[in-house]
Amino acid sequence: MLFTIANGVFVSALVDGQQCACQVRHVPLTSIHLGRVEALNELSRHISAGEVTPEQARDAVERIRAIRGARPQSQILAAAVGSCFFCLILAAGGWTAPRRSARVSCVCVQCVCLLPVVGA
Repeated sequence: MLFTIANGVFVSALVDGQQCACQVRHVPLTSIHLGRVEALNELSRHISAGEVTPEQARDAVERIRAIRGARPQSQILAAAVGSCFFCLILAAGGWTAPRRSARVSCVCVQCVCLLPVVGA
């Protein structure tokens, strides 16, 4: 039996209806890649259905570990662009209250601080 949550994986092995092994692994919460989570959940469904051998499961886990996430520069740029659009939606600058004036100016704290980091 395999059970996963955001910060841990719990595995129990049953042989002839009796528990013979149990293992708990901590998963750090530093970065969560939803593609990996989805792949691991799909693998656990196949394991639970008995469609995967231990060797195939081990190979699948290695493929899941190899899934690459977004680069830090891409994440920073996405955060800056998202912050600017929130400023535009709320018609506010970085330090002003929403709908202060009819004119929209996006001098967003996040955008101004992050653009030199991403090389824009």
